[in-house]
Amino acid sequence: MVEQHLSFSLVSSFDQRLTLVIFYLILLASFLFWPQTELVIFLTVKLLLFIALSILFVWQGWKLKCWQYQFSLTASGTGHFSNGRQFNLVKRPLISAFAVVFYYQYPDEKKIGAMMIWSDMLTDTDYRHLCRLLCQNR
Repeated sequence: MVEQHLSFSLVSSFDQRLTLVIFYLILLASFLFWPQTELVIFLTVKLLLFIALSILFVWQGWKLKCWQYQFSLTASGTGHFSNGRQFNLVKRPLISAFAVVFYYQYPDEKKIGAMMIWSDMLTDTDYRHLCRLLCQNR
């Protein structure tokens, strides 16, 4: 009997954008802990880092607006991403009402990757199916 693959189509979500904004604000707050000085070179470096950081996060926010990703998963813990790469689930997933983090490994590599999926990236039904599949593979 052939095992059924359940496909999941992820789209960008409010929680994803909120996480990006919070991370940006945390990095901006780090500028408050820099030493206070009147050296022009130091102030120039600080300003350039601030501008680069702001441009990077605006660019990432713009890219996130149209972000999509697809993957499929089986009950046995195997699956493939939209780029065609096969993966196996490893470790225990972190499952909550707000987000899921699962760990995967490509068959030909030793490195373990993690994927975080916010609950509003999927429909409610798809999110429940994903959580059930991940619970079966604990």
